[in-house]
Amino acid sequence: MKLAEGAIRSVSADKMVQNEERLIADYVLAIDKLRKQHLVFTVVTSEPKSVETRNLIRQIQTYYHPAKLIKVEAPGHYPDLGKPSLFVCSKVVCSQPITLSVNTKKEIDGFINKLKN
Repeated sequence: MKLAEGAIRSVSADKMVQNEERLIADYVLAIDKLRKQHLVFTVVTSEPKSVETRNLIRQIQTYYHPAKLIKVEAPGHYPDLGKPSLFVCSKVVCSQPITLSVNTKKEIDGFINKLKN
């Protein structure tokens, strides 16, 4: 917050800040995103239009994380497990493969909680 406040104060006057609250809020959110690392949710599949792939993507889209980026890619960088799988990655570590099941959200939560500790 100190970095965000310092950035705003260095380029604005009080009157300007009072008139542009919404724009400033967007700017502060952007600064906060830059400071935090993204989590990349990569769906690996050789059949991107399959029902199972679409269901996995839909489940990931409903999963809330403020720094989530979603991408879909063919096997190569990640292994082909024979069915759509998810890898959640920070800058330094990736989850084990996660597949579509009733436990998908729980598995994602478990990985993210490990990152916090």
